Amino acid sequence: MAQHGFWPKVFIQWGPHAYKMRGQLEPFGSFRIVRFHWFTGPTVGSMLKQFNRVNRLTVKLVGPTDPRYFMGNFFLQTDLHPGTKMMLQLPQTTNEAMFLPRQVADSIPFSSKKLPEILNRLLVKEKSAEAELMKKEIEECEEATMDGESRFCATSLESLIDFRTSKLGRNVNVLTNEVKTGSQEYEFGVGMKKIADKSVVCHKMNYPYAVFYFHTFSKTRTYMIPLVGADGSKSKAMAACHSDTSAWHPQHVAFQVLKIKPGTVPVCHFLHNNAMVWIPK
Repeated sequence: MAQHGFWPKVFIQWGPHAYKMRGQLEPFGSFRIVRFHWFTGPTVGSMLKQFNRVNRLTVKLVGPTDPRYFMGNFFLQTDLHPGTKMMLQLPQTTNEAMFLPRQVADSIPFSSKKLPEILNRLLVKEKSAEAELMKKEIEECEEATMDGESRFCATSLESLIDFRTSKLGRNVNVLTNEVKTGSQEYEFGVGMKKIADKSVVCHKMNYPYAVFYFHTFSKTRTYMIPLVGADGSKSKAMAACHSDTSAWHPQHVAFQVLKIKPGTVPVCHFLHNNAMVWIPK
């Protein structure tokens, strides 16, 4: 189930000033954070990660009436053909936090071991709901990777570009879903196509300033699937298909939904609407 928290939207004011954190002014060219504005949005940790990170969910799925049944929007690769019907739930974050300049972002710790310092710098009260959600987001970035997985949390636009370039080079395309947020039954349409054998998926984390969670998986193909909704709407959504799930946690929700075991058959899932897929040109 989605969790919601309240996060400050960072406004950058241009001018010959300094940016202000708690108790100090630190000069960084013409930027300064002038105020925080609170807004709501789901945390990254409240959703299964795009490209199926090991999820420790051990819930007992009771069937299609249970909202957890649709977590991840999983399906078998054998169902990747026109005419397949499935209920999709495609949430989207409302996080509008902006990037900090790299010099500023690099000066702020991003580690669960330094959480008290982070909270102090960003004016977040310890033991608050916001502090707990920040802690969970940071811990998501610190979790051990699976075999064949690479992961990185970019705290600035420059670090985002550096990671993307290291994985795919400089010439890339960026793709997103073209489907409205919400849940309804969809039918797979004609014209689905494989768009990449190698890709980097990223999505924005819920944090006081912009942080993007990047990850890649080996033995994974990305598809663009035309969809026809029960309401008659036509759209397109991206799905990732993993040919090797042997390293996934045995209690992963995908295995419960699809009633299969790790490493037996390829597993696919749709990407959420806040995900971006970077592929080589």
